[in-house]
Amino acid sequence: MIITARSNAALKHLFVCVLLLPIIHVHATHADKQHRSPQEIINQDFWGILYKNGGETYYCNKPFSKPTPLIAPSYIYPRTKIREVLQCGTKRRCLSESERYRIIISDLRNIVPADAYFEFKRQNSEFGILGKKVQANPCGIRKKLHIIEPPDKLKGDIARTLLYMSNQYQLPVLGNIHDLEFWTEQDPPSKAELNRLEAVETLRPVMETTETKEAKEAKEANN
Repeated sequence: MIITARSNAALKHLFVCVLLLPIIHVHATHADKQHRSPQEIINQDFWGILYKNGGETYYCNKPFSKPTPLIAPSYIYPRTKIREVLQCGTKRRCLSESERYRIIISDLRNIVPADAYFEFKRQNSEFGILGKKVQANPCGIRKKLHIIEPPDKLKGDIARTLLYMSNQYQLPVLGNIHDLEFWTEQDPPSKAELNRLEAVETLRPVMETTETKEAKEAKEANN
């Protein structure tokens, strides 16, 4: 469920936690707007720079040496939810007509490598708490219906990413804000999380610019 009625006190606390990390502005440069699609950013920056030498899948820590059909980019704040919020239509229509959509889905802070099958099963699901009554898979992931509970070591990472996306792009907080608050407190930033954010931060000089008209209007409407 997308939460639109927010607790200001809780949000303030959570955003402070988010802002302790580098805030990565990934609004595209003028050249990017004209020439680089989200897919090109995935190919050139995500696979070509961040994971040029391989790495591990985000949720299960499975090593990989190069991109394969079995490894897919995973959007922590899902693209389907972004399209719903923007009301820009189908995936194809959003890509062709909404500059704001193209910019949001190009934010590398929100994108991680994942097992392609898991990513397929994660579609239309949200992160939440299920409890030990739901059996975890070997990666520590619990899933029931449209709720996924991630491993404990990733709960804070995921909560901070969801809050960053909400704050940066004026998107609704996705999930239960009390769960996110609890995860943020119980799972502070790890070295792996900070290293990933630092790697993304190195790309900021080639990706940062002023906000689009759509983004500005959305922020003004929410203030």
